[in-house]
Formats: sequence, C-alpha cells, structure tokens
Amino acid sequence: MGIRCLKPIRNTEEFQTLMLPAFKQVLHANITVLDLTGFVSFFPKLQSVALTRATIFRISDFAPNLEKLIIKRDRALREDPHNNYLSSDEEVLDALCQLKNLIVLQMEVLAFDMPDLLTLGKQLPKLKYLSTNLTKKIAMNSIQKLKLRKCFKQLKVFLFCSNADREKRQALRRLIIKSLKQIQVVENFSSQLCATNDWFILPELDTPGGSDLRHLTLDYDIGPEPADLHLKYPRVTHLKIDWSEFGMYENNMLQLNSLLQFSNIESLEFTYGMPIPIVNYLITKYGPNLLALYVEDSCPLTDLKFNYVFNSCPMLEKLCLVGKDTWEEIYSFAELQELKLSLSCFGGNTPTLFALLSAPDLKKLELLGSFKDLKRLSSMIENGKIFRNLENLVINLNWFTLMGTSKQIYFKEIVEFLLVAMNHLGKNLTQVKFLLNECFEYTQLARCIRENATEKEMARISSFSRGENSEKLEWIVDEDLIAMLEQRREK
Repeated sequence: MGIRCLKPIRNTEEFQTLMLPAFKQVLHANITVLDLTGFVSFFPKLQSVALTRATIFRISDFAPNLEKLIIKRDRALREDPHNNYLSSDEEVLDALCQLKNLIVLQMEVLAFDMPDLLTLGKQLPKLKYLSTNLTKKIAMNSIQKLKLRKCFKQLKVFLFCSNADREKRQALRRLIIKSLKQIQVVENFSSQLCATNDWFILPELDTPGGSDLRHLTLDYDIGPEPADLHLKYPRVTHLKIDWSEFGMYENNMLQLNSLLQFSNIESLEFTYGMPIPIVNYLITKYGPNLLALYVEDSCPLTDLKFNYVFNSCPMLEKLCLVGKDTWEEIYSFAELQELKLSLSCFGGNTPTLFALLSAPDLKKLELLGSFKDLKRLSSMIENGKIFRNLENLVINLNWFTLMGTSKQIYFKEIVEFLLVAMNHLGKNLTQVKFLLNECFEYTQLARCIRENATEKEMARISSFSRGENSEKLEWIVDEDLIAMLEQRREK
C-alpha cells in the first residue's frame, strides 16, 4: 500500500479489481499502522476527490484503533504556489476525529483551516506527530490562540505546507513554538539532510521547564533574532540559517555571538549567501560534534575547503557542499555516509570529485546537474574505485525543458552510466532514483510517452512537456532503464 503508482493513465477497472479489494482486506479492528501513500496514487484522476473522502470514511468505520495513519505527498509538489489543495470538510473532519488512538497522522493530501485543525487536535488527545497542509487562512484570533495549547497537549512534531504568505507562515511558526513548550519540530525540518523516515520523536529531557525545540530555523532576511536564543531554546540540535544576501556584513557579524552559544548542535544548514567567515566560525565551534552539514548558495565557496570541513568535523556523516571548481587532494572523509553534490561545479576539477566519490563508507549519494566525463565515472565503478558500499543513488538532471540536441546526447550518456552502476553494484545498490528535476521522476514521463498519453495527461505529470508531441520525445524512453529502475524503487 506504500508503493506509488507512476502510470500517467489510471485504469478504473484495475483499481476496482486489484487495489480496492486489497485495501478492504487490510482494514480490520486490530490494525494499528496504515500507510496508504501507494493506494491513493492509483486513484483515477477524475475520481480522486470522492475516493479520498470514501477512504477516510472507511478507515474511520473499520480501523478505529489506528495509531499511525500515513498518506504522504512530495513536499516539492505541496509547496508549488499553483498547487490546489483538497480541502477538508465537516464530514471528513468528523471521520478523522473518531480515530482516538492516533499518535502519528501524515495527511498530506488534505488541507485544513486553523479552526478545523484545532478541533482535530482536541479530539485526538494522543497525537504527537502531525504532517498536513494548511489553507491560506492560517491567522488565528485571540480565542483560537488560547485554544492552541489545550488542543495539542502532546504534539511534538508539526509539519505543514501552506499557500499563505511567508510572513504569515513565520508568524504561525513562532506562535506554535511559544505556545507549545513540548514541540520539537515546526513547519519543516531544519535540515534537508534529515529525512522524514529517519526522524523519531525524542523523549523529553529530565530537566523540566523551557522549550523542547530541537529544530530551529532563523530567517535573518526578515530581521535580526534575539541575542538570547540559546537560553530560549537550549535543546536545539538542528540549526538552519537563512541569511539575507542583501544584508550588511557588519550588522550580520553582530548576530554571531548569539549563534555560538548553543550546546547540543549536531546539524548545520546555511542558505542564501551567508558570509563564509561566519560559516567558518560556526563550523569551528560546532564541528567536533557535527553529524550533518548543508551549505548552499554561499559566496565565495572557494574559501570553504572539503579538507577543512572533514578535519573540523571528524564525526560528520552527511554533507552537502556546493564547490566552485577548486582543486583539492582529500586526505580524510570523517565518517561520511551521505553526500549531495552539484556536478556542474566540478567542470575542470575531476580529481576532487573522484576522490569524494571514493569515500569508503559512502552509502547514499545525490548528484545534481550534468557532468562531462561520465564514461570515466563508469570505468571507475567497474574497477571498484568508487561506490564500493553505495546503497542509495539519486540522479537529478535539474532539467526544465527537453529542447535541444544536447539533451538527447547527454541522456544517452546518463543511461549508460546508470546501467553500469546498477549492473556492476548489483544487489548492494538497493535504491536508485532518476529525476528530471526536483518534482518529476524520469519513469513518470517515460511512461507517458510509451503509453501514448494525451497532452493533457502529460501535463499532469510534467510541466515542461506541454505543447510537445509525444512522438518527438520518444528518445527519452529506454525500456532497459525503466525495468531496472522499477526493481530499485524506493520502498
């Protein structure tokens, strides 16, 4: 029930004869965990709203003892400003409120108004983990603000997406942190290297009082933060800083002291032009205990070396660092197991890239963009020089158009590379994901072309295929690749 359907054309008969009976069979009074992410992805498009409602009603009637109900949707799609959420209504809300034992609710295909969400929280007293969508009406009046604490007494993790303005979302985030002292994560994780599947609800510390917040995101482009952050949030382990690239460097330095006072930091993430000297200060301060580091859009990154990172962070397991084509001979990889890199940043610096890919304990790798020497990478895989213990590979071409002969040429090269990797690494490589861009998997578009989907059906899958005749895109269909990717889909 958790594996998603990638077919562009959802067959009503197939759904009714295969998926629906399976769904009815798994529902019973003693079931406590239910992941329907895959099930709802098989809904025929024109019936998706009615079937979503019917599914929730049936769960309420036949699985009253559920503790975990999961229907996930990719966050990149949920954050699309053009996305139209399916709004909850009174009947759906009543059905969900009957699941009194729910501890985890990931209802990412619905959107709630704040009053309805407060009702849901009040009726589900055991709820600790909530991930959903909010409508634009997220502002709360004074009475609703008072209800917030009473309605979510046990809530530890509250993840949400909303089409509301950024300032309104930030105001809500701050209100939740202020009102719910037991909350650990609000709106989103403060690290892109922290996957939802890896997160578990942390127990409260023995020391009573104060905030239990573990993930803290600071938006310096909106305004300066208080100087006593480390006192307000002493248990923070994951710190993310969105730094205004238009801010005055001298003013930014005034904020540094408060950022260096935390005691439990395990993960750092920097975005939007954070000055490298401040990045260095923070890495030097927190490096000895750092497990994850994500550096994006900082300038100039030529001053931030891989060797400096690994030497400063001997326990580092996860790293995303966008380089600037500088040569480095790497001597140590710390405890590196997960790596995310932009290939375009290694245009003339292949030795540094090859060295990074040879990290002995590397298990998960995400490569963005294009690279000129894929044949060399393939050869190194075959000779056992890279990817020796790789289990999870993500290729993201970052394409937003299929126009141009260069795309066809590079596609053939990336197919050859992927086939070499999957054939040579065998069963050890358990998961491979091939993305055209952040929102669209390759197999989704390839299935559209192969099944002669209409332009309208293709547009539902991929915005950059609009207006294209499917016959012109046949070059992107590789049957061998599709078959091998299907075998290594994310479970």
